[in-house]
Amino acid sequence: YKVTPNFDALASEGIRFTQFYAAGQRSIEGVQTTLTGIPALKGLPRLDVGIGISNFTRIGTIAQNNGYETLFTQSSNRDSFKISGITAAAGFNQFYGKEDTPLIGNYPNHEEATFGWDYDSLMFFKSKLDSLKQPFLAYTFTGTTHEPYADPGEKFHVRPHDAQGEAGFLNTMKYADWSLGQFIAAAKKEPWFDNTIFIFTADHANNLQKGGFLKRFHTPLLIYAPKIFNSREDKTISSQLDIMPTIIDLLGFDTEYTSVGESVFNKKSPYAFTTMGGTAITLINDKAYLKHSLKNRLEAEIYNPEKGKVDFDEMEAFLLSLDQLSFELLRDNQWSR
Repeated sequence: YKVTPNFDALASEGIRFTQFYAAGQRSIEGVQTTLTGIPALKGLPRLDVGIGISNFTRIGTIAQNNGYETLFTQSSNRDSFKISGITAAAGFNQFYGKEDTPLIGNYPNHEEATFGWDYDSLMFFKSKLDSLKQPFLAYTFTGTTHEPYADPGEKFHVRPHDAQGEAGFLNTMKYADWSLGQFIAAAKKEPWFDNTIFIFTADHANNLQKGGFLKRFHTPLLIYAPKIFNSREDKTISSQLDIMPTIIDLLGFDTEYTSVGESVFNKKSPYAFTTMGGTAITLINDKAYLKHSLKNRLEAEIYNPEKGKVDFDEMEAFLLSLDQLSFELLRDNQWSR
């Protein structure tokens, strides 16, 4: 089923990162890593449940210090995932959620969308962008494609709707894609569009996604700015931990920051660091991946043999040292010192 024609059209005009990975398997882990560059580590609470650090890079504050207005919106309730507190800590001075978003779509049951309606949320986001002074840094987090899948209406049905199954996901994806198309069409009419860089990604892979380990973390990353960048495919291994450094790089902020990741345009050692529900950590490079429990090597596979030999012992040592260093810095609130 081809349910994303609008996103596909944008991708054909943007920079498509086709070896991009989620840093975790939960929505809040995606928000944490993209906003802060901080991984969700085994043995440490996530940012939403009291990771307990004050020393981390505040992307919103950096942007404001460089003359940018800052905005964060989400389609779900303001207090879901405690994102209202996280965004305030990250330096965003405007924050809105489902309670603030007018209902403008026509839905079979408008209360069915636990995580909000993407069209309504994106149109609200666009109205807030129109009210900002330029330049601005804005982040929006949509959620209609989160299970249980709310019925968006028959015009979006590719199969009979199922709130818990693949049919429901496909229907909500078609709706979400249409919503994105409506948002971009409206944005193109505004004076700020030509100078705006749009970054699209997902919080995590869908649990219906079939395939091996890499497929369970593989998500899209698209950088779209047709007046600024030529379209191309980029196969650099990258992850959500690279998003914040990429924003700092793209906007030319001359500032120090701390992150496990690097700008996708300047990766010295391309890899992705992922976590699995606090039970395992994984290193992915352009040759292989290695999964570890912090006690034992759980899985290791060469998926790209044409790239040459793989030293799994070296990969394991790097993965464990990366985890240990991050853990100790975060535990001792020394992350940005």
